[in-house]
Amino acid sequence: MPIEHTVDTERNLIVARAFDTIDTADVLGVVNGCVRHPDFRPGLDVLSDHRDLQRAISPHDAKRMAWHLGNMRDLFGGCRWAVITDRPDSIRMLEILGLYLSQVPILLKIFSREEAARAWLESSARQRRIDAN
Repeated sequence: MPIEHTVDTERNLIVARAFDTIDTADVLGVVNGCVRHPDFRPGLDVLSDHRDLQRAISPHDAKRMAWHLGNMRDLFGGCRWAVITDRPDSIRMLEILGLYLSQVPILLKIFSREEAARAWLESSARQRRIDAN
């Protein structure tokens, strides 16, 4: 499988790592697998590491992913998605995907370092805990 993933409810996070090349079917398989996971709950944020990808997703893949996640707005709407990559082609396609996902709404942000991505997700999780109290 070109994408490994875990559901970490302790950190309110889905963690994924993509390898080689991926397409829409791979990503949607992971999304659907996460939803079926016994620990899944709405509102989990996403951390995905794309540094080992050989090529970026296509514009068509970006549209299909956004459409699928839009149909799952009750499960993913309002979440944050931190993507780790340093490939210029991936950054461009992820920026396009982020525009599509803003309609869900999912806030996608791109990072070159895992530490920065985790810090951003933790700060949003901390703010939600404060807002809930």
